[in-house]
Amino acid sequence: MGGFALIGTVLGSIRWVVVMALLALSGYTAGAMGNDVRMLIDISGSMKANDPDNLRVPAVELMTDLLPDGAKAGVWTFGQEVNMLVPYGTVNELWRKRARERIKQINSVGLYTNIGAVLDKASFDRNDPATDSERNLILLTDGMVDVSKEKAADAEARERILSQQLPELAGRGYRIHTIALSENSDRELMDTLAIDSGGLSSRASSAQDLTTLFLKALEQAEPVEEVPLKDNRFLIDSSVDEFTLLAFKSSPDDRVQLRSPSEAVIDRNQPGEGVRWYAAPGYELITIPQPYEGEWLLQSQERPDNRVTVVSDFKMEVSRLSPNAYVGEQLSLEVGFTESGQPLKDPALLELIALGIELRDGEGEIVSQARAAGSEFVNGIFKHRLPPLPDPGDYELIVLADGQTFKREQRQPLSVREPFLFRANLVTGQGPDRFDVEVVPRTQSIDRGATEVFARVIKPDGTKQLRGVITLDAEARRWSFPIEALVRGEYQINLKVSAVTQEGKPFEVTSPLTLSYPEATLLTAPVAEPGVEIASPEQPTDPEPAQVEELQAEPGLLDEAEKTAESDTDLPPEADTDIPATDSDTQTAEPAEPSSPEGQAEAEEAGQAEEPGEPEEESRLWLYIALALANLLVVVGLVFVYLKFIREPKPAPAPADEEGEDDRDSR
Repeated sequence: MGGFALIGTVLGSIRWVVVMALLALSGYTAGAMGNDVRMLIDISGSMKANDPDNLRVPAVELMTDLLPDGAKAGVWTFGQEVNMLVPYGTVNELWRKRARERIKQINSVGLYTNIGAVLDKASFDRNDPATDSERNLILLTDGMVDVSKEKAADAEARERILSQQLPELAGRGYRIHTIALSENSDRELMDTLAIDSGGLSSRASSAQDLTTLFLKALEQAEPVEEVPLKDNRFLIDSSVDEFTLLAFKSSPDDRVQLRSPSEAVIDRNQPGEGVRWYAAPGYELITIPQPYEGEWLLQSQERPDNRVTVVSDFKMEVSRLSPNAYVGEQLSLEVGFTESGQPLKDPALLELIALGIELRDGEGEIVSQARAAGSEFVNGIFKHRLPPLPDPGDYELIVLADGQTFKREQRQPLSVREPFLFRANLVTGQGPDRFDVEVVPRTQSIDRGATEVFARVIKPDGTKQLRGVITLDAEARRWSFPIEALVRGEYQINLKVSAVTQEGKPFEVTSPLTLSYPEATLLTAPVAEPGVEIASPEQPTDPEPAQVEELQAEPGLLDEAEKTAESDTDLPPEADTDIPATDSDTQTAEPAEPSSPEGQAEAEEAGQAEEPGEPEEESRLWLYIALALANLLVVVGLVFVYLKFIREPKPAPAPADEEGEDDRDSR
């Protein structure tokens, strides 16, 4: 493929991300005041490498084109400083015109990546009285928090985002949708911002993905109502006041035409009265008010990304799902219809509607589907519980309605993850070395206050330490505990999470970790920064020799371990809350270990010598006792035999006369 063709493909792909997102907004009624989208675009110097063709420009441009009239929007760029590139305001043709001019100024000249500053600037109205408007921040960055040459300043700025800004923004109704544009981005920060605010977190492998990811973010910000587009044909019913068609092009010269139900042909040279036709190098956007009822035909290259959104008094209302779900979760979905804002409950009309519900994976393949007739509506609402969500990944939920004379379609993106992230960090340079073990929730579906975490640690010398109910760190939004007084060798940690969903449904997750000290390696998972991620047991892997692999918990492993630990300590987990990091078997404090590797062997030997309660020495002691008892029993037995022998009466000697008779007889 030639360079021009490749750039064209990339451009089209980026634009598609933006289009999907904005179509999500434009699909609702024109002038809908609930739409509030703020785009935060990274212009740090590293973008020269990660977005060399500056594909951020067409992507953001398409977003501004798709925003419906009456929405609120703005664009901020950030590096070392923050600049309001496109002033926040009400979207109309004048706003779009100014936005197109200013968006071309997006570049890659920033010195730093001040994410905290742009979150502050873009949430300028966070102290205003609450409104019905849901404010969406779409954050695009390719790096980590970078505000200074000093790492301590970067760490402080990052912590401020997590401990102060995020709770405040989430509590005031901001949803943060994040797009990470490189492998060097702070994935944990991006995920946490999205998960804790109810937003969508996406990762782009290259700039080619920008358009798709922008559009998914906007699709989540405001699910769009569409009519199905199949074989380049779509049906417009009498209730549609306006439709908007997005048609992508392989090259700027591709021709796009529309044929109406009356056989009239419409193109950008002769758009017709009232038609708004915007042509860009990679796409054309056509809005037709008061369209003819019937089947329309798009005369252009058929592309799966093309779609049609509608403005209508007749709406399909689909309950919005959290974009962050976990493996095995069963989501509940409700579907209904409204006409002029009033719920449709007439059974005679509902019986004409056929529903289809599909879950598609990232490749567009159907993972699960369901069909329902209008007769299954109860009081105007159809309720459906999806099957357990499959493997981690990105999915799309599609709801289709066919009412014979009308058709509707809605899409919602879903990011499916393991419910918890298990990881361990080796902390050095802050006193004696220690491991910090953390359990981090990765979905808002978890009731963190009702969820409990237990842990059992087996140290290199075999000592068992049972941690009771580990306290949730509300500020850090995770459960954590230290393993201190480290000695050389492997630590086995069995973690058990007794979780409760927001609906009150309990479930359990177990995961083993094996840590090695002082190598600071996690033997059951690959080492990652800033922590080591351990997949939950639903995703087993096959370890290979000489490789670091993820090893999953076997069913019942932790339960058995806990039973053993409980029998050793005679304490139920509930009674063992906030146990300090000591040996729970011997209740003997372990000696602090020096942080330098040179002193570890001596300290280990000293630690073992000073801990008579260690299992190895305890087993030797019992061996010695057993041998001593055996020897003692032998001695006692010999003494007993001896005493019995010397105390037994000897037979009386024969009388002399008898003896003489014998002698005589013998003679």
